Amino acid sequence: MFIYLMTEITPKQQVLVPFDFSPAADKALVYAQELARLFACEISIFHTVTKKFAKANSGDMESDTKVKSKLATMANTIRTDNNIPVNIYVFKGEIHDIINKIYQKLNAIAITVGLNEIRSKTDYFTSASVVSDYRDLRIPLIIVHEELPRKTIYENIILPLDFNRESKEKAAWSGYISTLSKSKVRILTRSYKDAYFAASLRNNIVLVEKLFYNLGVQFELLKEPNITVDIDKYAVEYAWMNQGDLIVVMATKEVAVDDLLFGLNEKKIIENKYKIPVMLINPRDDLYLPCGC
Repeated sequence: MFIYLMTEITPKQQVLVPFDFSPAADKALVYAQELARLFACEISIFHTVTKKFAKANSGDMESDTKVKSKLATMANTIRTDNNIPVNIYVFKGEIHDIINKIYQKLNAIAITVGLNEIRSKTDYFTSASVVSDYRDLRIPLIIVHEELPRKTIYENIILPLDFNRESKEKAAWSGYISTLSKSKVRILTRSYKDAYFAASLRNNIVLVEKLFYNLGVQFELLKEPNITVDIDKYAVEYAWMNQGDLIVVMATKEVAVDDLLFGLNEKKIIENKYKIPVMLINPRDDLYLPCGC
């Protein structure tokens, strides 16, 4: 699997950046640098020589050397300009296989990935692959587009909260980032006529507020009683109108027939027309939570 290692694998916590040399990958690296700065950890940039990449560069004996050189130049720039330790790697294989195999070995806390509006054959990610190929990850994916709608990063976090038990799991990540970046979290909720759903939402609000008070998070609870759409979908419009930098959502825990027919909800959020970055977290009992680097 490994064809080149610039440095030895280290137990130091990492933000992973799968780098396909696309415009969106450049933006994913921007988000990775800020996250690494907040958590005082390292960045691992890696390129994967997929079958498509190898075919596109067939006959180019210097392609591996060029990749290594480009990654090394990027790493040196980041180290010099931002004083962030950077590791670079080149692997051979399919991107989803590589990520699922290495993220725990590299002690990753998150992965930043880029989606391109106009895709090439060598791009790593689509919204469909993001929601289907990484459902077992214990760490979040931060998905960005080839354009960033805001100059700010992580300063205005949008946390849609519903009645699902798993919904409150994403609050921990929102809270940790907010605490470190001295930013604000806006918690969005809606009303439910169903008594059980309403009671479950109230319980989630109590737990999240307690967590945020304990962490010292600056937050605002916004109740939107007149909306009937899914709160995650509403969060997209709200984020666009209110300078949101990041929307934090949970992946669907159990895929139903409707999800197969009409698509997973998180896929639609990731594809949002405003290109607002999204943090996607898988609902797992053993979910990784950052504890400081």
